[in-house]
Amino acid sequence: AQRELEATLSSLDDTTTFDVFIYRYPSVYPPKPRMVRALGRLEKASASKVKKASRWLAGEPAKGWGAFYDGLAALAASEVDTVYFLSDGRPSRGTYDRDFRLLDAFERLNRYRRLTVHTVLVGRAKADRDFLQDLARRTGGLFVDGTTSRAP
Repeated sequence: AQRELEATLSSLDDTTTFDVFIYRYPSVYPPKPRMVRALGRLEKASASKVKKASRWLAGEPAKGWGAFYDGLAALAASEVDTVYFLSDGRPSRGTYDRDFRLLDAFERLNRYRRLTVHTVLVGRAKADRDFLQDLARRTGGLFVDGTTSRAP
């Protein structure tokens, strides 16, 4: 995933702005969810910024619960217009821990904002695939199965 991210970021032209976000809902008690960013703000896609974001991501552990709605809602309230959402499955914590409730609530929240969410599946369960396909479809995004490296 990290190699793919670096390749994707390297392909951006210098008129594109980007940042890498992780919304982490830790598995400790009491949970204190937080959003962390590689660059701290949207930056032009220069070679140095791509390297900085890639190095930052390499140092971030891939763990925590899936509180997706909260992270997506925070991004929808920001200056971001497109998200590439990489996940191994459905939500498990946060405001909406049921996938169908999250999809309905985010579709209502996003009705006027129109945040586009492209999804990448790194899990294997059919329900996980269905959730990420539906999230992409409802936001005008694309779904990619990262386990096979090809779009359906």
